[in-house]
Amino acid sequence: MKKLTLILLLVSLLEGDVVTKVGTTAAQFLKIGIGSRATAMGEAFVAVANDATALYWNPSGIAWLKKNEFFFNHINWLADIKYSYFGMVVPVGRYGVVGGSIASLSTGDMMVRTVDKPEGTGEYFNFSDLLVGVTYAKNFTDRFSFGVQMKYAYEKLWHMTAGGFALDISLLYIAQFHDLRLGMNFANFGGKFKLEGEDTRVIYDIDPAGDPPNIVADLRTKAYDLPLRFQVGIAGELFKTDKAYLTLAVDAVHPNDNTEYLNLGEELGLLDIFFLRGGYRGLFMKNNEGGLSFGAGLKYRAPGSPVYLSIDYSYVDYGRLKGVSRYSLGVAF
Repeated sequence: MKKLTLILLLVSLLEGDVVTKVGTTAAQFLKIGIGSRATAMGEAFVAVANDATALYWNPSGIAWLKKNEFFFNHINWLADIKYSYFGMVVPVGRYGVVGGSIASLSTGDMMVRTVDKPEGTGEYFNFSDLLVGVTYAKNFTDRFSFGVQMKYAYEKLWHMTAGGFALDISLLYIAQFHDLRLGMNFANFGGKFKLEGEDTRVIYDIDPAGDPPNIVADLRTKAYDLPLRFQVGIAGELFKTDKAYLTLAVDAVHPNDNTEYLNLGEELGLLDIFFLRGGYRGLFMKNNEGGLSFGAGLKYRAPGSPVYLSIDYSYVDYGRLKGVSRYSLGVAF
């Protein structure tokens, strides 16, 4: 009996070490990966971060960009949810590089159902998110850059709203050894989110036998942390010639609402025109759904034109939740 009790105690302790904390944070849309290129590479992008999508993955990466860049990403997210992201990057000479981004998520209209009217009340509601961000990054040496992004996130669920500011802090270092890149991003550092609005206002009779009979009261809702994410990574070229290169990347991710995991990715570039990518997201994550990803890209510049146009696609497997396709368009000039 003592031996059985000891075994059960050890098992409970081991289980306690792997509590995932899934569902304990708000503003989940902040976790949706941006860009077909990065997501095709399994989101192993914090040390790559050399295009406008660095606004999301590693703001310090935009410090190395020499051209103005615009970026648009549309995502057919899970459960028919639509998510769009627009970002722009503008170098300002010796002062560094600035950027801005805006993103929106929408579920579309859904029917309001109650216990008394399970077929619908005739009303409709939806859920939406909005994100606005401002970014600044600068090279402090020829191998080290620092970036910071201030953003405001907003959620709306029918008559209820929540909003708040968050901060991303990031670094990027290029080592002398074969130009290996080391990246770090601490994302979504900020306050708590708390839904408030008219749906929590109720009529309450504090004393059925006395007066007053009806009092307007507010139901309290709990405040939740934002989904913090600490991500570090390393990236480098396995080979690189004038006609082709192969980049390999590995990221380690520590979120505050899940277990730690690794992201793996690769990108094969041909003639700086065609690109093939693959990766795996969530290696070692407990109860990971899917993880495999792949994609392709095309970069085009008309002869004599300073404008570069890039078109990218990615597909990410989410296991029982099926897959997600992303389409991205980028312009640099």
